[in-house]
Amino acid sequence: SGILMGRGVDAYRLVSARSDAVHEARIGLLRMQKEIETLREFRNIAAERIRFTDPNLTEVEFRLDGTTLLRGNDVLSRNIQNLVFTYFRDNGNETNAAPQARRVHIDLTVDAGAGNGTLSLRTDVFPRIFIYENFQ
Repeated sequence: SGILMGRGVDAYRLVSARSDAVHEARIGLLRMQKEIETLREFRNIAAERIRFTDPNLTEVEFRLDGTTLLRGNDVLSRNIQNLVFTYFRDNGNETNAAPQARRVHIDLTVDAGAGNGTLSLRTDVFPRIFIYENFQ
C-alpha cells in the first residue's frame, strides 16, 4: 500500500513538473508566433535568433541567452535547453537570406527540471505580410 502510494505521488510530481515547464515554454512560443505573424520586415535571420521590424517599425529580437528565452532584454521563458529557427522560401526550400524567408519553423526544447526530462515544442509561422500562392 505504501509503495503504491509512493509511486502515485512520484507520478503526480512528474506530471506536474512537466506541465508547469510546458506551460511557461508555450507562452513564450505563442508570443514569438504572434509577433512573427504580424512582422513588417525580416531584419536578420539565423538559426539561434530572429530579428524583425514590427508593424510599429520597432525592431524586435527573439533569442536564447543560456537557458532563458528573451524578447530583447525581457524574459519570456526559463529552462529552455534549445531554440532553433529554420527559415523557408516560398518553394519550401530552406534559406538563410532574410528577403527570401516566407515561413519560420521554431523548435524549442524545455527542461522540466529535477530529472523530469525534456519536452519539445515546435510550430511553423507564416507572416501575414506575404501573399501565398502555390506555396509548398
